[in-house]
Amino acid sequence: MGNRWTRERVISLRSHHGIPRYSEEQRKAEGWLSLTEAAAHLGVSGITLRLAIERGEIEAEHPLPDGPWVLNRRGLETGTAAQLVERTRGHKRAPALAVHNQGLLDLSVT
Repeated sequence: MGNRWTRERVISLRSHHGIPRYSEEQRKAEGWLSLTEAAAHLGVSGITLRLAIERGEIEAEHPLPDGPWVLNRRGLETGTAAQLVERTRGHKRAPALAVHNQGLLDLSVT
């Protein structure tokens, strides 16, 4: 019975506030993506994309403080997004110091 009351309450709140039901078809038609989906679309990691969003390089929405980021496909078709992808593909990790300048750890085994 608790689930029925909750469902009815959600329907009532949606109706009262004019909030439409979730529609997967509408989401796809409008181009909305989760952070994970958008990262896969660009071919970058989710962390890389989130950091770019936080730096203001990629447009995204974060409607709830503890909720997920949502992006629109249009925001991923910009020159800035292409530059992000290019930077991540061209980035080769190197040690901070050349190997011969790095000290050896002398760990005691006793």
